[in-house]
Amino acid sequence: MCALCDQVPETASHICLQCCYAKEIWLLVSNWVGSGANLLTGVDGDIHEWWNRLLAPLNANQRRLVAAILMDTTWNIWKERNRRIFDNTTLRPDQVFELIQNDVLTGRRASGTPLLGEELLVSQVFMFSFRSSSDREQASIM
Repeated sequence: MCALCDQVPETASHICLQCCYAKEIWLLVSNWVGSGANLLTGVDGDIHEWWNRLLAPLNANQRRLVAAILMDTTWNIWKERNRRIFDNTTLRPDQVFELIQNDVLTGRRASGTPLLGEELLVSQVFMFSFRSSSDREQASIM
């Protein structure tokens, strides 16, 4: 069973994308990036397709930023799963979200990327990504 929700069998896709606990974290991350975008839109269970769908419309610089946020989020969800199994401790979704924010900002500082105006940059990248995804989905329906 899933160590995070104890409701369904554990799979990587469930833990990272479909679990109700993980969804709470993704909602916090979505709100943080400021675009109102739902990072889990169109999740059908395939992590690889989800990853490619989010990153495909972005240029190289945007892809690095978005990929860092996605990786830090999934990594911290996975670490919470391990914390529960191996350390018998738990964090609330907002506490895991704080760890994600720290990881993303630390990574940006370490790479020499200025933090000034970062919220605007993150928001613009995600707005572009989701607008492009929505446009592609609309076009495929027609």
